[in-house]
Amino acid sequence: MVISITAPQKGMGPTQNAINLSAMLTRLIKGKVLLGDITKFSKDLEYYFSDTHALKGLDSLISLVEAGLLREDNFDSCVKSINPELDILIANECFELNRYIIDKIISFSEKIYDVIVFDTISGNNVLTQHFLEKSDVIVVVLNQYKNVVDMAVGNHMYKEFADKIVFVLNRFRDDINLKYSDVREILRSKGYDGEVFTISYDVSMINECNDHSVLNFILNKGMKTSTVHEEMVLLTDFLLKNYGKGIPVSYTH
Repeated sequence: MVISITAPQKGMGPTQNAINLSAMLTRLIKGKVLLGDITKFSKDLEYYFSDTHALKGLDSLISLVEAGLLREDNFDSCVKSINPELDILIANECFELNRYIIDKIISFSEKIYDVIVFDTISGNNVLTQHFLEKSDVIVVVLNQYKNVVDMAVGNHMYKEFADKIVFVLNRFRDDINLKYSDVREILRSKGYDGEVFTISYDVSMINECNDHSVLNFILNKGMKTSTVHEEMVLLTDFLLKNYGKGIPVSYTH
C-alpha cells in the first residue's frame, strides 16, 4: 500500500502526521513500513530524525536508478533503520526526481515494504502530483481556518484524485474557527465525499516534536490513553481496512 501525505500549504503538519501514521502502522501490521521524504528544500524527516545520522537517502537511490544498478539487495543501503519495523528515506539534495525515477523507487519499495508512506511537497507541485497518482490513498492535512479549507477544495490536483482522498483536521479543537461539521459540509458541497478525521491538539505531542522525539508519542506505551493516540488508531485502521487489502494485521496497539 502506498500512502501520500500532503497539504494545501506548508505548516499544516503533514510531516508530523506522516511520522505518527508510520509509527502507528508498525503497531497494527505484521510487516515493514518505509517513510519517505520528497520535500527537498525542507528535509523535514532529516530534521526530526537528526540524531539517527541519516545519510544518502534519495540521492543514493537516484544515482543507482540512473546507473541501472538498483536492486532489491542494495535498496536497504539507501535507507535508515529506525527500528526493526520502520525505515526512513530522507529527501534528495543533489539529484532531481522525475517520473521514471519515482516509478522505479515505488516499484522496488513495494517488493520490500508492506506500506510506503511519502511526505510530499505541499500545494500544487508536479512531483507531488505524480506521487498522488501512484498512491493507493492520499491523506490531505488541513486546519480549521476557512481559507485553508477553501484552498484545499480549490486545488486542481485534489479534484483529480477526490475518490481516494482522506482528510485530517490536524491539532483540532472544537471550540475555535470552523467546527468539524462545517468543514465536512464545505468538502461535501464541493464533491469530496471521503472520510474526515480529527487529530486533536495535544501539548504532549507538540513537546515530543520540539525535542525531536516525535516517534515516542505513538511508540511509548504511556501515550496509549491519549485522545490523539486513539484518533491515530482510528485513522490507521480505516486506511488499512479500506486501502490495504492483503496486508497482514496484528492489532497489538
